[in-house]
Amino acid sequence: MDSDLNNLQSFDRTTPKFCIQGRKASMRHESKFIDRIVQEIWSKLPSKIKVEDEGLVGMKSRIKEWNRKSTLARAVYRQIQDRFEVAHFLDEVGETSKKGGLRSLQQHLLSQTLGVKDLQVTNDMDGIALMKTRLRSRRVLLVIDDVDSLEQLEALAGSHEWFGPGSRIIITTRDRKLLVLHNVDKIHEVSVLGYVEATKLFCWEAFNDECPAKDFEELSVQVIEYSGRLPLALKVLGAALRYENLDCWKASLEKLRKVGPDGNLLKKLKVGFDGLEEIVQNTFLDIACFFEGWDRQHLSRILDSFDFYPDHSIPILLHKSLINYSDGRVCMHQLMREMGRHIVRQNFPREPGKYSRLWDTSDIEQVLTRGTVSSLNYNLQSSI
Repeated sequence: MDSDLNNLQSFDRTTPKFCIQGRKASMRHESKFIDRIVQEIWSKLPSKIKVEDEGLVGMKSRIKEWNRKSTLARAVYRQIQDRFEVAHFLDEVGETSKKGGLRSLQQHLLSQTLGVKDLQVTNDMDGIALMKTRLRSRRVLLVIDDVDSLEQLEALAGSHEWFGPGSRIIITTRDRKLLVLHNVDKIHEVSVLGYVEATKLFCWEAFNDECPAKDFEELSVQVIEYSGRLPLALKVLGAALRYENLDCWKASLEKLRKVGPDGNLLKKLKVGFDGLEEIVQNTFLDIACFFEGWDRQHLSRILDSFDFYPDHSIPILLHKSLINYSDGRVCMHQLMREMGRHIVRQNFPREPGKYSRLWDTSDIEQVLTRGTVSSLNYNLQSSI
């Protein structure tokens, strides 16, 4: 097994994607080899998941499919990090790079992997040069989590040759296109959690156990259904409801249904949306407000008739996993749809006449009866 691991370097990117790329070694029996790695990792996982390991809920089936995101990456990292000379998990790379730049990420990575506290990186190119020279002889395990641009990959893991033989680089991302551009060999889509897995994940957050507390069973089912079994939503909602009483749970659930996700969840969901160009953002909002579930060809014709460039916008939304296709129809996760509608309402929550789009019949009636329809902008008129 160790000799096999010495021959593999993996590049993984997920947030819905996960990939593996070889080191130009003997990989003829790659699928069997990966299965052996998976079996060994799983054999060492605890039979009963502990509170501190709640991120591993659902990992047995997910690892076997190699199709999870950050949670899968962290699960694998925990189980194999001792096999490497140096190991490091870079959290939330996309968000961190916006705050401190790529240089700060390179500096942090080099400091942690080399054990040098005061290491200084003057610029991005200096960081690349240091990584090439300092890590090329070391067997490295590196997780680069939540990447959202090709520049981040080029600055942190430009090629196999940056790292020593047997190194493994795991990368998670929301954007499938990044994997293609970075020459990844294998890509796997992240599937939605099964109901049992979703229940366990939510309950570990809400109750510190894998089952709902007494009297909370039905409310837990409702929250899980609302989340659409999205792991991020399950964890955020579970943490928000922890230690709260029944009345608070009922009130929170009612608020979610009427108002939508709270600020913390919206902030996390909006990460993928905020980085889009304006025309793609508008296409996303049109789908969220009007066209979710429509035939893909019919939708493209409508958007194209208003010069909204669907051949440009829709592939970007697909690559970033903000929408998907199912049976020829354009689909969107329930929480993504609610996030889009919240974005439309957020600046004027009680003034629908100022919304860029109207989809709710009560809002439309209010606008028409109060004579404020003239305030609606071009997007609404175009979308309707």
